[in-house]
Amino acid sequence: MSLQSSIPSRAASECWQKHTLEEVHLCQDLINDVASALLHTILFTRAPGPVRPSECTCSSLPSITYALCGVGDVTRKVEFAVRSFEKRVQLALATAPIVATSRTGVIQKACFGYIKVTFLERKVKKALFGLMSNEEKLIFEEWILPMRVEQYTCSVDSLDHAKDLNTSYNQTGSQVQNCLLQIITLVQKIEQIPVTMYDFEITHYGSTHTPTTTFPK
Repeated sequence: MSLQSSIPSRAASECWQKHTLEEVHLCQDLINDVASALLHTILFTRAPGPVRPSECTCSSLPSITYALCGVGDVTRKVEFAVRSFEKRVQLALATAPIVATSRTGVIQKACFGYIKVTFLERKVKKALFGLMSNEEKLIFEEWILPMRVEQYTCSVDSLDHAKDLNTSYNQTGSQVQNCLLQIITLVQKIEQIPVTMYDFEITHYGSTHTPTTTFPK
């Protein structure tokens, strides 16, 4: 019988990369569409093996179409990360101060957070004549997806409220398109990618009531 322990993650080499996407401003009900589109695009373009592309269109942003990385484990990890981030944002917005109130009675709250995708190698090292093994995580790339999530509450029926939401949706769609293009550009750099199989982890941070300008390693 062998004992196994875990060694904290560290950068795999001097050339490890950290990519921070442009901040996306979005309504609370767009979190699933936006986060899923960005995460699946990153994971599809960084898949270590061949993946059959499956096209997916955002339900609330029909102008956004992306390649779905439809591998079972990948899909489960993405769905879990998005749900967890949604819950964190919901709790933050519940206590967030009002940042704006319009003439039409629309009350706006906002919070900031981000999702991080980490690509890494897992290496097992044996010690004590093979009786003990250590798993070491070697990080070679990180992606930061910052978001400003807004919540709108209308105290009166108003067509202006619907117009405001439509404008917000269009702006979010444009920002997501820019992020998708940014991802496609950044993935062209492959010097840090290992020749062996590798894994990924998705974590999320926030949500704060003030802009996030620094991101922990």
